[in-house]
Amino acid sequence: MSWHLLKTGGSLMAIKGKSAEEEMSSVPKAILHEVNLEGIELGRIVEVRKGA
Repeated sequence: MSWHLLKTGGSLMAIKGKSAEEEMSSVPKAILHEVNLEGIELGRIVEVRKGA
């Protein structure tokens, strides 16, 4: 939806839940960052970069 707004080399970030790994299988070159914050259930941020 927002992909056209990214410049080449830009990144799109999305906060995801436990299903992030399953969803990433359809997105080539996606990077999963696990975030641990005290008092908050494990979160995941998926980063997809537009070609450099």
